[in-house]
Amino acid sequence: MNAWQTGKAGWAGLRGGRTGGGLPPWATALSRRPYAFAAIVLLCILAANALLTFTVINGQADEIRLLEEKAFSSRRGEPGGAAGKTIMDIETFEKRLPDDRGLIKVVDGVFSVARKNGLDIPAGDYSPSTVTRTGISRYTISFPVEGRYREIKKFIYDLETMPQAVVIEEIAFSRSRVKRGTIGLTIRLSAYFR
Repeated sequence: MNAWQTGKAGWAGLRGGRTGGGLPPWATALSRRPYAFAAIVLLCILAANALLTFTVINGQADEIRLLEEKAFSSRRGEPGGAAGKTIMDIETFEKRLPDDRGLIKVVDGVFSVARKNGLDIPAGDYSPSTVTRTGISRYTISFPVEGRYREIKKFIYDLETMPQAVVIEEIAFSRSRVKRGTIGLTIRLSAYFR
């Protein structure tokens, strides 16, 4: 009969040697020296830590490096970054701005868009200013206009799609005193020039 069948001999019975309390020889040695067991456990933990450090953290370091390069390139304004695209858009905007003599074209464009939509602009006012730190001139133009809703809507759309750089700053509605079914507006828009 072998040791497995009797269940009495333990590990020593399987090896054909002396009995040591039923523990394998390395376990018996460790039970006599608890510091050795703690040292082996500590070495295993250190090995696992080193393995994680070299695999996970190095992978993260590469990802962090790529993100830092991307952020740095966008701060410098290189194409591909958000800042680079913004700078290119500003440069394109500034190149397309007409010089100060373009004010006449803008005012003429506003009047022709009004006539095209069957509206009349009885009067208007404008005031110049300079946008600080850019040197870009800004003219604010205000005028009243009256008409039916459909005509006014088309007029505003045509203002927004004019070839000149025009920004509608404010639209103030009022009741029309001229005809029933019409509305009155006061429109304030800005035009920008180099």
